[in-house]
Amino acid sequence: MIPGYALARDQDIPAECRASYEEIETLKSPDFTAYTVWDKIYGEKGMDQFADFLVLPDGAIIAAGSYTKDESDKTYRPLIVKFDPKGKTAWEIREDTPGFQSVDRIVAFGKGFAVIGDVKDAKRQDGIYLALFDEQGKKTLSKQILEPSGDLDAKAVVLTPDGNGFIVAAQYTPIKEGEAGQYGVIYRLTSSGEKVWRRAYTPGMQTMFNNLQSLGTGDYALTGDVRAEDGRQVGWLLRINGSGAIQWQRTYPRGLESSLFSVGIFDNKTMILSGRTRPLDGGRWAAWVMHVDTTGNVLWQRYYTNDYNMNARQVLTHPQDGRSTILLDAQAFTLKQQTHTRLLILSPRGYLMNAEDFSESMGGRGLTMRYGLNGERLVSGYTQTRLSEAEKPEDIEESVFDGWMFGAISLEPYKDPCVPGRMTTKR
Repeated sequence: MIPGYALARDQDIPAECRASYEEIETLKSPDFTAYTVWDKIYGEKGMDQFADFLVLPDGAIIAAGSYTKDESDKTYRPLIVKFDPKGKTAWEIREDTPGFQSVDRIVAFGKGFAVIGDVKDAKRQDGIYLALFDEQGKKTLSKQILEPSGDLDAKAVVLTPDGNGFIVAAQYTPIKEGEAGQYGVIYRLTSSGEKVWRRAYTPGMQTMFNNLQSLGTGDYALTGDVRAEDGRQVGWLLRINGSGAIQWQRTYPRGLESSLFSVGIFDNKTMILSGRTRPLDGGRWAAWVMHVDTTGNVLWQRYYTNDYNMNARQVLTHPQDGRSTILLDAQAFTLKQQTHTRLLILSPRGYLMNAEDFSESMGGRGLTMRYGLNGERLVSGYTQTRLSEAEKPEDIEESVFDGWMFGAISLEPYKDPCVPGRMTTKR
């Protein structure tokens, strides 16, 4: 029995204690009055973007992303920065690679950390790479993964169940004429970057991976989308074991196009999924949040929309009380709007309890969210700090962006009125 849901059968209980199966909510305009523990803009002459970060045991942060040298430079290079717990820079790495080399994900490994990213070279196929660093940021290993018949795009990296290697998710795009469409692929690598196995996942006409996350049980959740036979893009969730074997998989057709980006786990192993969906009329993207049981059955789902293109990029669950924080990326649809980040706090039954809005300079995008040492919700991404001559938001030059990180305050303790005697701590 899923805690809290048995109550929904009792017609005498308050409405807020029942989880309505589906709701569409139009969010209010942003109000940038939310408090932060700290807020940091990081950049030089060109572009700086943070794609991911990890929190160290002492509360320090290592953020990873990419940079360009100046406004005319179009080549991405690895950027890694260590911040102390208050956001002060401790050290940085700006690798001066000869060609395009981005950093997309970072994970703690041993006393240091590992990153994965993309490598592009005009003379060969696009590939991905794994690099290891010690605690001081010194590179100790770099290994490339290439496919002779197609391009690779890095998506995620996690540790193997024994913690001695890596499982890497990537997107494979064939280049041979007549070959089937792109699909998701998983590699298992040793601690030295040697390939142990490769698994391809092709249940539809085209498959796309967005994320790979550990479920803490030796299994992993893969999120993305599948191109169905009718041409629609549908949300896709897989549970795989440490050998890459599929335990189960589900597709979730919603609207014209839908995709899943993140998974959050509760103590009872139910999951919150986040993503985005576009209506059948081809309008703006709406943020999409679902609560599913241990085999992917939908318990409730929510859609959040307004005058922006919305994407629920990531989830933090609060297992002690069943709440969840959703990282919502609200992209401007016109130049009169301000791209911003919104944190939605949902009740255990999926009702919106609060919304916190954050932006910086001319517009900020939050891409990744983690817990800080004291329960604060840390977010990384990038912000537009300089003017652009763009005619529409998607044409804004990359050189006007700088890295952006902030810490939203921790949630206050909460007592779920639908579960007598249940009280939480701050995290």
